[in-house]
Amino acid sequence: MKKLLVLAMAAAVVSLMGACKKDGVYNPKQKIAKVYSESSSTDSYFDGAEWQTNSYTQSKELVEDWTWDGKLLTQIAYPYTSEDGNGNVTTMYEYTKFTYDGKQLTEVNSDWERMAITYDGKKLDKIELYYSYDKASSEPNAIFTFTYDGKKISKMTANIENEDFGKGKNGRPQMGRMTRMLLQSLTPDVRGTEKMLAATCEKARKAGAKGRVNVDMLLTWDGNNISKIEAKYTGMTVQTIEYTYDDKKNPYQGFLFTLVGDLQVEDNPLAFGNENNITSVKMYEPGDEEPYTENYTYTYDGKWPVSCSSKHENADDWHRYSYSKTVYYEYK
Repeated sequence: MKKLLVLAMAAAVVSLMGACKKDGVYNPKQKIAKVYSESSSTDSYFDGAEWQTNSYTQSKELVEDWTWDGKLLTQIAYPYTSEDGNGNVTTMYEYTKFTYDGKQLTEVNSDWERMAITYDGKKLDKIELYYSYDKASSEPNAIFTFTYDGKKISKMTANIENEDFGKGKNGRPQMGRMTRMLLQSLTPDVRGTEKMLAATCEKARKAGAKGRVNVDMLLTWDGNNISKIEAKYTGMTVQTIEYTYDDKKNPYQGFLFTLVGDLQVEDNPLAFGNENNITSVKMYEPGDEEPYTENYTYTYDGKWPVSCSSKHENADDWHRYSYSKTVYYEYK
């Protein structure tokens, strides 16, 4: 696999959708300008005599800087620091850039990854992911296709390279920024979907599968929010994720894909993503006694979130782990 960017999308706790007239058009009423993030974690283990603890804290820092050309999002910059041999620190940037046909998004590029998007009229038809910017590369690393029930997506099929979605640290695959951005735009919770794909590929490898595999993700809707995603491999359920939401507006609504309407859903049902902001995730596999659970809390400015916090804890007789993160949104 080519070198992948590993900075997490700071908005990984929300799903994406917006207000325009066809899939691939993102025209939110509140345009994001900057995203900040802070996090902390504590990892403890019992060595047989006493508890040993490692802690990590990331103070609040800018993680995304969005550029708009009128109503079109043209670029997201991701700052990082580089230190030379003399100890001088310089802020540098990596970029994701967006290409349109009129107002409809057709391609997303970064230094190491590329996303090509095709449509069937107003509906999203196919998304191809390449892990190299080399446009001469003829074989995409992942292909996503879609089944509609009326105007809403009922099933996504991911045709993916088995090894690319292998489990990494904490069961999460080592995915690049473009892959995370795609999953973030298609499902309510990118972290859960990453784990779902990794678990499915792991199951396929244990069954002797090599090369590419097909993963079906079945979507259940509650109004204009996805309430459940069920991952299936060869017809068998591998993992299920369930979601709950608040009643406030989601600033990512429509990013990257939607079927438009001014949130007047009676006249123009929304095709992708969620109208509101996610408040809880429950993820489980067949036979699990207790699901993996993560909760999210928000602060708002009117109907729009200005920060989102999440926390996860687990513990047993030998190991204790706690992780918390807060994401801050700044609007134009």
